[in-house]
Amino acid sequence: MDLSTGVAALKERKLSAVIYVPDTSPAADDPVKITLYTLTNDLQSAIVDVKLKDIFLSYEKDLRKIRVDRLSELPIPLQIPRASAGGDFYEFVYGLLIPLLVFMPAIIASALVIDLITEEYQHETLETLISTPVTFPEMIWGKVLACELLVPIQAGAWLLLLMVNGIAIQNAGLILLQVVVTSLILILLGTLTALHYRERTAAQFIFSTALVVVILFVLALPSNPLNLLTRLAVGTAGPEQWIVLGSPGRSSSFSGM
Repeated sequence: MDLSTGVAALKERKLSAVIYVPDTSPAADDPVKITLYTLTNDLQSAIVDVKLKDIFLSYEKDLRKIRVDRLSELPIPLQIPRASAGGDFYEFVYGLLIPLLVFMPAIIASALVIDLITEEYQHETLETLISTPVTFPEMIWGKVLACELLVPIQAGAWLLLLMVNGIAIQNAGLILLQVVVTSLILILLGTLTALHYRERTAAQFIFSTALVVVILFVLALPSNPLNLLTRLAVGTAGPEQWIVLGSPGRSSSFSGM
């Protein structure tokens, strides 16, 4: 079968692949150029590539043995040390896993407080609730407090589970303090959003969009809370940690007012 006929059959999916081998002799001076034709973005082509790889490598090895006398200089063997996988694990655990597990309860709590408040308006249970001795501010702050208490419990449980599994975490108390302060800001902002829109879908959409924008902006800062949390976990945080911790504290006080 010639090349054009084989490629045509490949396009009609009568063949899985086409290999073009030139008439170049293995002992010739010219390089041997073998061309593999497969279908683009096809699962079967990927399987064919994997199966033919060993065959091509074996042919290349045999070809090198035939042409070994042409080498004018012997190659120098390089002793390259094996790359350690510990660095990737370290970066994954301290740079991604711990911040994600610790800050996720704060984000969930801020979304939860929106549901708790907006559903009072949508189900028209707010008036019944206020008819009790509980005042409107007490009801709101009660929901805020309930969501805020969930954050250190969940974050502390994650830290405890990580330490039980042999992952060393320094400054667990300061990590929880940072998460509590940050979560309080998010919960207060979620509360203000819920009180303004009084409708779950609109409030969640506006809050989620604003939260994504704020997170992207904060991550662009060199001393952001996620960076500080990682440095606290490995025990390398310096005095600047109190500046970063103090900023959310002042923000939460302003939001509470």
